Amino acid sequence: MRDEKLLIKNSRLLILDCYGTILFKDEPRKGIKRFLESQNKPIAIADERDLTGMINRLKEAGLIGNFFDIYGGENLVDHTEYANGIKHRYFVKNLGRIINNYKLNPRQAVMIGDNQNNLDRLSAEAYDIPFVKIPSIFEREDFSFEELLYKRDQITKEAS
Repeated sequence: MRDEKLLIKNSRLLILDCYGTILFKDEPRKGIKRFLESQNKPIAIADERDLTGMINRLKEAGLIGNFFDIYGGENLVDHTEYANGIKHRYFVKNLGRIINNYKLNPRQAVMIGDNQNNLDRLSAEAYDIPFVKIPSIFEREDFSFEELLYKRDQITKEAS
């Protein structure tokens, strides 16, 4: 089993879904501010919804300054793949555009999302980017982003 905290810690770029992941009903998810402020790397948002509305909600929540780039529904692309001889066609978030902007390979980034409608996972898989699923508010209301922080205590404990 992979260590998702270490995966996030060692990444060079974080890409987060917005609605359901960062915000729920226009309110920040528990622990998101501390999580964002603790990252020493660029953080981008990739969401399928309207960009202008998303920027306004992030401003209202006091989170807008934590992100280097924000991509909305204009960043969706048509994706086709074949599985067991069957053609599957759907839209995904263009995460390739984002990692190319940072001149990174896909394994240097991590996509984090609640995976509503399976879009976050499919988007990450389409570009070979590691994906970390967080519980949706309906799966686990008490989830805090602080659970994804790699604490020094753990590093010390693992070293012994």
